Amino acid sequence: MRFAEKTHGRGVDHTGRQIMSHVRAVALWVAMRGGSNDQIAAAWLHQTVELGGAPLHEIRRDFPREVADMVGALTRRDGETLDDHFDDAFKQIFAQDFDSILSIGADIPMLPREHLLNGFRWLQYFLATSENGGVIHAPCQESGVSLIGWTRDTDIDHQGINGNTNGRPALDLYVEKAKDKEIPLALMMPVSGIDDVSDFAHATSLSRAAKYSQQFQPDLYVPERFLAWVDWRGIKVGTPPENTK
Repeated sequence: MRFAEKTHGRGVDHTGRQIMSHVRAVALWVAMRGGSNDQIAAAWLHQTVELGGAPLHEIRRDFPREVADMVGALTRRDGETLDDHFDDAFKQIFAQDFDSILSIGADIPMLPREHLLNGFRWLQYFLATSENGGVIHAPCQESGVSLIGWTRDTDIDHQGINGNTNGRPALDLYVEKAKDKEIPLALMMPVSGIDDVSDFAHATSLSRAAKYSQQFQPDLYVPERFLAWVDWRGIKVGTPPENTK
C-alpha cells in the first residue's frame, strides 16, 4: 500500500478521479473475495507501472515473483494495443502452466459465480475432448462479451477485437474466429455490463429485483456489495415520465 501511495500521490486518471481511490477499491474487492496476500498486493500495485511510472524491474526487485508477474500481466505497455495487451496477459498466464483462462469484465455486478464455475467446467471438457481446444463466452448487452476464455492449445487470439476499429462487434468477431478454425465454442447466458448511466440504472434496478426475488428463488445470485454501495450512496433510479398529452 505504501509503495502505491508513494507512486501515485494525488495523481488522477483520464476521468479526473484520484488513482488511489480506484486502487483502494480494487484491493478491498480482492480482499473481500478471499484473495491471497500476493493477489491483494498485486491489486495495490496494479496501476503503479502503467499510470504511476514505476519501472517494472523495481516491482520485481522489491516484491515476490508471483506479485510482480501479476502486475506485469495487468500492465499495458507503451505502443501496445488493447488486443496486444490481452494476448500478452493470456500468454503470461499460460506460461505459468495453467491450462485454461477466463477473462471477465470489471464492470459486471450481476455476473453470477456459476458463470465462472461453469465456464471452467466447459474448458475442462474441451481439454478432454477436443483436438482444437475450445472457447467459452458470455455476451454482454451490446454485442460484446462479459466473459471470454479458452484452453492453452486453442489457436485463437484477441487481434482485431477491441476498440471497434473495423466497425464489427466483438461477439461476432470471436464467433467468426472460432468458426474459421472449427474451434468448439460454448455460449453462456448474457450478462449486462455497465458502460454508461443507463447501464448503471438498469444494473441497480435488476439487482434490487434479484434481492427481493431471492427469498423465493434461493439460488438466485444477488450482488450484495454492489447493492450495499448503491444504498450507502443513497442512489435512486428514475426515468423521465411519459408525455401522454
